[in-house]
Amino acid sequence: MLADASRIDPAHLGVRLDAAEIMLDLNEAEEARRLIGSVPDDADPRVPALKARLQFMGVAGEDEAALRSRVAANENDLEARLRLANLLVAAGQYEAGMDQLLEIVRRDRGFEDDVGRKTLLSVFNLLGGDELVSRYRRLLASALN
Repeated sequence: MLADASRIDPAHLGVRLDAAEIMLDLNEAEEARRLIGSVPDDADPRVPALKARLQFMGVAGEDEAALRSRVAANENDLEARLRLANLLVAAGQYEAGMDQLLEIVRRDRGFEDDVGRKTLLSVFNLLGGDELVSRYRRLLASALN
């Protein structure tokens, strides 16, 4: 139906974003990237969330067990924590992913130019106004003090 709608009105942003969302659900990252890239950021409130979701899909294929083992062996392996966090968020395990990101902020705020905090903000964009976001915003504020 979206293909038909796109043929009828190829400029319709909603159709492109709906299609991008479906492509993300199907793990078709390149097609989703193409569709999202054709829509200006301020054209629709869904664009930032879709871009954030696409960002987290970029780590697909990582081995969760191996990353968890690296973190268990060295709690200060922030690169492994970051990769694990991205993998968890991409898999929809938002709370577990945000826990890893908060731990990065707590252990080394300056790690990779404050990537822990910046990635948390991307997760917040992905989730929108969810209660989980409110809770983790408070936890982040506490970690930054």
